[in-house]
Amino acid sequence: MYRQQWRQAPEQQREIKSFGWRIVHDYRYLSSNTVRKSIPMMRREDILDAMAGANWFSTMNLMSAYFQERMQDEGVKFTAFQAPNGLWEHLVLPMAVCNASYDAQVDI
Repeated sequence: MYRQQWRQAPEQQREIKSFGWRIVHDYRYLSSNTVRKSIPMMRREDILDAMAGANWFSTMNLMSAYFQERMQDEGVKFTAFQAPNGLWEHLVLPMAVCNASYDAQVDI
């Protein structure tokens, strides 16, 4: 996995070009007012017993892993946000929303 350096040497520093505006969402308020779903942790032995005799193959796109699960139609209206060019809604689960990964965990 590649991680860009936080600081550069003085001879490498240059002005960073602007690529336009970026949308940054802060879901802390939404997550603090969300009733979290409680899921008991499965025992390791139960998981291994359930997987006995199965072949598991997994791949994950690390560049867009958070935006791969489609929202249910009735939940899209709750993800609305205002931007300079209008009102937008997420059609996939946004990153950092409380309980967002619950559906993905149920499938495991």
